[in-house]
Order: sequence, then structure tokens, then C-alpha cells
Amino acid sequence: MRTILMTFLLPLILLTGQETLRNGVSKDEGLFLKTVHVVPRILVDTLPQEVHESSGLLWWDGLVWTLNDSGGENKLYGIDLRSGKIVRRITVAGAENHDWESLAMDSEYVYIGDFGNNSGWRKDLRIYRIPKRFHGQSEEITVPADVIRFRYPEQHSFVRLPLATRWDCEAFLARNDTLFLFTKDWKWEQTSLYQLPAVPGEYDARLVDSFNVRGLVTGAALSPDRKVLVLSGYESFYPYLWVFYDFPGTSFFRGKAVKVRYPEYFRAQTEGVTFLDEDTILVSSETTRLPGRIYAFSLKEIFSAASR
Repeated sequence: MRTILMTFLLPLILLTGQETLRNGVSKDEGLFLKTVHVVPRILVDTLPQEVHESSGLLWWDGLVWTLNDSGGENKLYGIDLRSGKIVRRITVAGAENHDWESLAMDSEYVYIGDFGNNSGWRKDLRIYRIPKRFHGQSEEITVPADVIRFRYPEQHSFVRLPLATRWDCEAFLARNDTLFLFTKDWKWEQTSLYQLPAVPGEYDARLVDSFNVRGLVTGAALSPDRKVLVLSGYESFYPYLWVFYDFPGTSFFRGKAVKVRYPEYFRAQTEGVTFLDEDTILVSSETTRLPGRIYAFSLKEIFSAASR
């Protein structure tokens, strides 16, 4: 049966692969690359069952915020890191959780990426934007949302290709009125970097670069000083981080990079990533064979390992 299925799918996969990237993508020429082994601390050993599919992560207002992915409620959950318990909830009014995958923020807004697309056939990709000014001390609040809709102009086929598409995305960040999306490329296991305006409307995402992560990207975070980009993900069920630094402006893939492996947590489906402070990186995982957790890395430790 599998042979028959692959015989049917292979021509479609090859056809989709002919939708070549434009605008001159990066091939990592001249980029300083190093792989290091760093074991993270477990900060929260078992996430609450209410967030068993923690997919995005954000440090905001003294709590780490997360969400569930496809089929979850239209809510954000604020977790106290000391107790590991959910202490606040935000309901996003008028929003549907088709496949929420990532969180980002700037000084005024929090952004929710409803752009999970494991089969590559979605035509309703969107990002919800909620204002921070509604955020108070109440344990339960409801806030209104604006919608940013977009498409990938390089995508011409919407044939359903489960876990074989180039047009999935689970990672983004906000900076200078711009959203930066990092694709989860099931076909080539690289990531393409797209840009969008961070204001409501309908847009063609603009392709600006790519990087061969040799795996699947599931989260993105920028350090508070904006000098370090971290991508989370996994490769053949082994979790990893990519740490980019010394890049000019927002040309994230034009500086130096370190790949961080931590094979001790094989099959940890690492998804969300955020910075707790200038040195501490938090990574969340979904509940699988391992419990959903929050791991902590030291950026200093990563750079020290890379200098050896």
C-alpha cells in the first residue's frame, strides 16, 4: 500500500519542488558555522494538561505565555515559572484556532500566528494582532483582534501533501513594524525567510532569504538587544537550536551561526522559544512520549562551547 501511495505522490512532490524560490536566497556561503552540545535545564518539568500542545512561547509581563496548536481554544495561557501553573488566560474574541503555531510581540501588540499548514493546501493563512493595552491584572480577560492575511506568491499548487510541503510555517517574530516568518520546509528541510507588514490587511509575503537548517523550524525569538536570533526545531526527532549573531540589521542569515544539539531529549517535540532575559533562552515542548516541558539554555554557555 505504501509503495502505491508513494508512486502516486512522488510526481506531485516533484512538481511542487519545481516552484523555485526567487530573489536570490542564501546558500550559507562564507557563514561561520559550528555545532555544539549543550544540555539545558528543565525549568518546568510537566506543563499543565490544558496546554499539552504548547506550540508558541512568549515572555511578557512576568509570565511565560503559550498557546495550543490546531483545534485548541482561541486562548493564550500565562504560566508562572515558579509554580508551573497557569495563572492567567486571554480569550481572543472573534478568532478561530485553525492551527495556531507561534507568538510574537512588539511594544504595542501581541501577534498570534495562525499559519500552521502541514499539508500545504491552506488558503486562509493569517496572523491575529491583539493590543497590549487591554492587558490587566485579571485572571481571565477577553480582547479584540485585528487580522493580517497573507499568501506566498511563489506557491502555485495547493495539492494536499501531508508532511511533504514547503509552505508550512510555525515561527515568526516582530521588529520595526515588520513581521518575519521562518518557514517549516518538510521537503528540503531548510527555512525560507519572508516579510510582512505588521498591520491589518491582505499581503503577498516577500521572500528575502533562506538558510539550510537541515531540519524543521518550529519557533523563532530575538534577544532583547536584538543582536541574537534563535530558531528552535528538530531533525529526525532530535531537538536543536540554531543561534545566529553578528548579523547586519535584519539580515539574520548573514552573520555567524551555531547549531546546538541536545540529544538527551530525543523525541522532545520542541516548539516554542523565547528569551527570558539577555542570557536565558526558554524552549517549550508538546506532550508526546515525553511530558510537555519548558527547557532553559544559557546563551553564554552556548557561546563558550562554540569558542572551544
